[in-house]
Amino acid sequence: MPESIQASFFVPLYENVWRKGGTGHISIQLMFPGYVFAETDMPDELFGLLKKTPKFTRLLNMEETDGERTFLTVSKQDEEFLRSILDDNIMHVSYIRRSKSGRIEKLIGPLAEYEKYITKLDIPHRRAIVESHIFGKNRKLKFGLWTDTDPDTPRIRRLKLAGSSEDKETIVDIGIYIGDKVRDKSEIYDGIELIVTEIDSARHIVWVEAELFGSKVRIEMDADQVETIYE
Repeated sequence: MPESIQASFFVPLYENVWRKGGTGHISIQLMFPGYVFAETDMPDELFGLLKKTPKFTRLLNMEETDGERTFLTVSKQDEEFLRSILDDNIMHVSYIRRSKSGRIEKLIGPLAEYEKYITKLDIPHRRAIVESHIFGKNRKLKFGLWTDTDPDTPRIRRLKLAGSSEDKETIVDIGIYIGDKVRDKSEIYDGIELIVTEIDSARHIVWVEAELFGSKVRIEMDADQVETIYE
């Protein structure tokens, strides 16, 4: 892309939960298949450039303006919605706990703000369907759910604690290093190639990166959850 045109692109992703052996596992999926989002102060120039590249323009959702096709603008409300559910362009699972009577006792994560818009809550299959007016029409979005019967992770622990402090341990060499290729031994993120980008040995936590659908996804995991792949 010419340096004269400043733009950044992203595709929103979400953690889709599926059950295996009675517990939750995660696969990363496209939130809006076929949509590519661009952030730029030069929409006309960017549109003119992409219009010359058929492979890209076929993916763009466009609208008619005075007989001309152009980008579908993301409204301020839509932008706020995306910011409220995405973390590094990914919507993580929401932690949910229900009482024996079926009442929701605790709901933390992206879904919490949109609880009143839930049209279907299916905890056995770890999903909630939310219907809301997004990008000019009513749409149904699937939110992944995580429960106490699913494997524990650093992020889920923080959701459960909801602001409680955690004691730090003495820093030790955990045998995993930045740049290592690792696999998820717990199979929560089964079949995804992961690369270590950050380590917190005091809390025994690593952050890994995976490239999916052209986007880089950052995931926080227990150090014991990963195993180095030696090539």
